[in-house]
Amino acid sequence: VYSGGRKRRLHSFELFLLKKLKKGVKVWNKWKNSCPNSKIWVIQLNFDNKKIDYINMSSIMFGKISFRNTKLRHSILKDASFYKCILYNTDFSFSNLYDSSFTNFTFNKPITKCRFYKANLKKVSFNAGIISCNFIKANLSKARFGVSKISDSDFSFALFYKTLIRNSNKFNNCNFSNAVFKKTKIHTQNKFIN
Repeated sequence: VYSGGRKRRLHSFELFLLKKLKKGVKVWNKWKNSCPNSKIWVIQLNFDNKKIDYINMSSIMFGKISFRNTKLRHSILKDASFYKCILYNTDFSFSNLYDSSFTNFTFNKPITKCRFYKANLKKVSFNAGIISCNFIKANLSKARFGVSKISDSDFSFALFYKTLIRNSNKFNNCNFSNAVFKKTKIHTQNKFIN
């Protein structure tokens, strides 16, 4: 497995996880359902160009994982954590990402061209740059947008209910057509707008 252009040895648990994944989504989901609340930390793996729709990856903490051109549609990713991951052209459409987090993405590696079409993003925390992403009809209730730049993204028909948006001036060239804002707090400079 390559990580950042360098080879590294995988730990036995990572090898175990890869073997489960190679056996297919049904085998993985059966194993994951046997330990639903277990927190699993996975680092420096490559999921580029994989189609793993309908997978249950809830409560997994992904660290420095590459998800370029990955299909994760209709998947369960509740309470997942994406820390310093590469998310480029990743498809999360129709997925459940309830209470997940996207953190510590650098501005030269933001979440780019990803699809969250009709995704459940309730209570999701975004502390990452977001560029050219599709949030059409996404549920962003109680989501939190941190101090990151968000540009050229489509939030049409998205639901913002009790959503917290910090530094709203960071939304550049975004489409909010027919988006619903209810009880959303928008922080601009030193004050909140309700």
